[in-house]
Amino acid sequence: MSQATGNVWVAAGDGYEVSLDGGELACRDDQGDACEPIPRRVLETRAYPAWALIHDPGDAEAALEVVAGLERAARSESSDAAATYEWLARKLPAPHLPVFWEHAGRALIRSGDAKRAAVAFGRAREAEETHALPVDETVWPASHLEFAAAGALSGKTTEGFAAGLRKRLEPVHAFEALTELAVVRTRSGSPPWPGLARQLTALARPAGRDATAEQQRLIERLLPLPAIRQTPFALWKAWRPALVPPAETTPGVRALLLDLFPVADDLDGWWLDLLDECGALAALTGDDPSGPEPLDGAAGWLTRAVVHPQRVRRDRTRRPLPRQIAALIPRMSARLAADATPVRLGESDRWDGPHGWDRFLRIIDVRVLEACLAHDVPVAPPAADAALGLGYWMSDRDPGEDLPALAADPGFAPLLHEAMDRFWDRGDLERVPALRPLLRAAAGGGPTGPAAISRHPMDDAKVASALYGLAERWGSSNDTGMLRGIQLAGRLLDGSLAPDALEPDGLRAVNGDMWLPLIGRIGAVALRAVAASTRDERRERLLALLEVWAETPFADTGARLRTGVAETERSAVRGEHGTAIAVGWAGEGRRRFIDVRDGAGEPPSLGPVTDVTDVPRGWGEADRLRRLVALVRDRGPVPWDPEAVGLLAGRTGLSRPAAALTLAGVPGSSGYNPPFLDANERKILRIKAAEADDARAELGGLTNEQRLDLLASVLPADPADLWEPGGLRAVAERVAETWNAEFGRRVGVPEETVAAAMALGTRLPAAEVCAALADPRAVPVLTTDVDSWVEKGKYGCTVASHDLAAWRFEGFLTTLALGVRWAYAELLAGDPVRVGAPEAVELLRERLAHPGLLLKAGSPGFGDETIEDLRARFGDEPYQGPEPLDVDSVDDGLTVATMGSWSPDLFFRPALLGEDARSQALLTTASYGTWTLTTVQ
Repeated sequence: MSQATGNVWVAAGDGYEVSLDGGELACRDDQGDACEPIPRRVLETRAYPAWALIHDPGDAEAALEVVAGLERAARSESSDAAATYEWLARKLPAPHLPVFWEHAGRALIRSGDAKRAAVAFGRAREAEETHALPVDETVWPASHLEFAAAGALSGKTTEGFAAGLRKRLEPVHAFEALTELAVVRTRSGSPPWPGLARQLTALARPAGRDATAEQQRLIERLLPLPAIRQTPFALWKAWRPALVPPAETTPGVRALLLDLFPVADDLDGWWLDLLDECGALAALTGDDPSGPEPLDGAAGWLTRAVVHPQRVRRDRTRRPLPRQIAALIPRMSARLAADATPVRLGESDRWDGPHGWDRFLRIIDVRVLEACLAHDVPVAPPAADAALGLGYWMSDRDPGEDLPALAADPGFAPLLHEAMDRFWDRGDLERVPALRPLLRAAAGGGPTGPAAISRHPMDDAKVASALYGLAERWGSSNDTGMLRGIQLAGRLLDGSLAPDALEPDGLRAVNGDMWLPLIGRIGAVALRAVAASTRDERRERLLALLEVWAETPFADTGARLRTGVAETERSAVRGEHGTAIAVGWAGEGRRRFIDVRDGAGEPPSLGPVTDVTDVPRGWGEADRLRRLVALVRDRGPVPWDPEAVGLLAGRTGLSRPAAALTLAGVPGSSGYNPPFLDANERKILRIKAAEADDARAELGGLTNEQRLDLLASVLPADPADLWEPGGLRAVAERVAETWNAEFGRRVGVPEETVAAAMALGTRLPAAEVCAALADPRAVPVLTTDVDSWVEKGKYGCTVASHDLAAWRFEGFLTTLALGVRWAYAELLAGDPVRVGAPEAVELLRERLAHPGLLLKAGSPGFGDETIEDLRARFGDEPYQGPEPLDVDSVDDGLTVATMGSWSPDLFFRPALLGEDARSQALLTTASYGTWTLTTVQ
């Protein structure tokens, strides 16, 4: 921007500038010479605010007011620039927003942040839709192509483009625009989007094109592009009918597919089936020796097939490899043996990464290794740091599956013995025929003690998965033997197993970290076991858990049980008045324990007790558990009742999706291991994927114990009542009563309002945002003043307060500021969220007016300011807080500035922010991380 004779000149692209002179548009070139007539490219510019001066001179003043902000954003890091654009957009008339956001997106592209540029471009399209603005049908497809070529077109915006083509372009041009966008976007590094196949089919028919043939043409254009590897699983499945025929007839297509290795989660087994169907594996299996060869030969390709599934897993969990790999090895064995090139399993050096994640690649998949050894496939000797994934194989093992080739192979014997020594449950290993001689040779005889206890056939790692959200801990998805741990603990407590039988590995054998909280709360597990939405494999594990539980003292209403923490190294002790056993670590030489009291005296102690409590007594007596299991096996799960969901939501104020999860025995979780619910579960519960995730977050503040307590005593005395009409509604009544007693009833918000709030993408769940706006006085952080101060942390200075109150307030501040604008812009008069919004604003202002509140304002940049600079702007007075900072600081009453390792940190007192010189000094200094400051403004 430049100024001359009182007129503001703004850039219009290609070196031109425009201005309004007495309401007349003026233009000059890069030499400062007037342009008459004004060039057409200037009149068609999409630069902002030049566009506003040309097309909407009546609102030019509003456009020119954001010029300084645009210049500041251009000098800022992209994260801060994006926040500035959000702030500026609020000042602009709605018709300006599409061009403004495109301008912002282009600036973000120039700064190298394609992701935020895509968000900005999406904002432009949302403004068109929200405000029903006219669309230039020439500019609209061109701008999509422009952002696609820059890698700045999100999947959501792409879906909207495809949907809008049918309305805005005639059929042939619409079809061609879609295919061109797909190619341009993929070439720029963005993968094809999930709905591409469906949308292409929908546009091909009106254009007179054969949909299948056009799918094939597009696929062949996209296959050579690197981004095709990121194609989502859903699109590969939609493409399969069109993909197989050309692959069968075209060696070049088969060659591309063979070396592609897509990276979508859980795709690998399906992909191998596809390769087999189209004949891409024929050269490897010997069915067609003249077929296309992989780039690195048969052994190299198999090595990649083994490593690839685990390298690309986004949820960072180790799982057994797809079974198709092991099934393919016998068919490849002749080729692999003839090539005599060893297959590398358990790679480490070649694939090792910087963060330790690739340690999983050093674990050799036992099923694949057994297939190789059994069919004389050359296998490279294991690396020094390799290990056998015996535990993973045991958790995924089929009944009768064995390891004879591995057990007989001398090269892998050390790894096998090491894996067996690490595997805590000898009784489980006894079920593998080939391992029995090795176990007995090591033990010098047959199984005794715990190993002699019959283990439930469903006792595998999937038991832990079935308890997701009720009892969980990091890494538990790979734990095996939970049911056996319960069995051993029960036998120790009832006296049928001697305490010394567990030594020396007693603690690991009982392994009670996950199941200990279930004592007295097993009713929550029973509710999930009977729920119609529970997937079958999990239901079977839950029923197995209930069967085992019914045979232990934990289901005995007369057993006097306690849990606690003791300082001890012992595993179990028995005395005259009872038994105590250790069931997990509590840190610093302490262990969690259970004890049972016999008679009037105190049970024996494992060591000094630091915490102890009687176990709760909820639903779950042995006879009821057995009856419930029998009923489920006889009648199937309890039919789902949507009316019960509505009842629970209405009585508690929970959103309908959160009520559905709770009634299904899945009241949120403390972690996230996608997918939270599969498609069939969501279909039964009648909730969408986004609703499920938001409901999980809505319930995410509950601890595991709170979730268990909520559902522990909600089942009827006679389990058969669950199958009677209204059975689930009676459960909902009891859940509502418990919820309201423990957490209080929230104000009710219409379902459609909560659903609309999900589009805000706020840090807080949509239902929580709506409840806070509808009834703000029920939110403690909005009704209580927060005192905060600056303290020195590990990575610089930060805001501190009691009980993280300032952090919570800041989260509500940014979220509700966005929510209030949304409520006024989108909701009808009378909606409780809109009705409550003014009071929420008033409470926010009251909290911001508290002189003791201090928040983070951002920073001036990295290394751009010295303490002398800060003193020149904010004075010489140092900050005085509750604790000495031990860093240089200044405090002018409004702003606190401290010197950090890389750049100064700025803080401010919102109560003093205004239009004075101090405020201007702060606003002109803060450039990075200014989200809170911008929101307060």
